[in-house]
Order: sequence, then C-alpha cells, then structure tokens
Amino acid sequence: MHGVGLNLIVLRSIHPKDLAFWYEKLLEQPAIEEKHGNGPVHYSIQFGDSVLEVYPVDPNGNSTKITFGMVVNMTMLNQIITKAAKYKALDSNSIIISDPDENKIIVQGIVEMIEK
Repeated sequence: MHGVGLNLIVLRSIHPKDLAFWYEKLLEQPAIEEKHGNGPVHYSIQFGDSVLEVYPVDPNGNSTKITFGMVVNMTMLNQIITKAAKYKALDSNSIIISDPDENKIIVQGIVEMIEK
C-alpha cells in the first residue's frame, strides 16, 4: 500500500434514513439499518473497500459534522502521531484525531507486506 486510503465516512443528519436511502440509490448498494449496544440506530452502506455510515444528529448537539477513516502504513501512522497536537488511541494500530473544525478522523495503520 502506498499513501492513504479512505475506508470510512460517517455523516450526521436530522433525517438519517432519508439520507441513507438517497446514498443507496446513488451508490446502488443497500443501506443496512444497524444498532451497536446503546448507540443510535444508523445506516451503513458498503461500497468497494469503504463504508458510508449515516447517523442521526445528537440531540444534545455533541455531534461532529463528519467523521472519516483513513488507512495508512505504519510509518505514516507514526508521522501523524508526531504531528497531531493531541490524539486518542483506539487500539494498538488506530487513533482518532480532530481537524481544526473538530471533525473526527480515525487513522488506522496497517503493516505492509513486502513483495519478493
């Protein structure tokens, strides 16, 4: 893998079901209703190696406008950790950072296979 790959986009909407079905038609992929634990009902659309999720806006106003995920090699992950003013580790290979507008970015590092 070279560079960065986009693997997740999370949108927030006051009408998540309507927005999800709009993307379903656009991407010609099914919008699947999901709920994880105590989280809200949301919709997930798989397209290629990426996932688009549509969540409801948090009624308390605590939602970011957009969250997206990137897949990078481990070298780049370490560079992002060095450059980020602050980050939260999600696991040993993933972090979450915020841009200046407080949009969330999930960065997942992957180990590259060396081709012979």
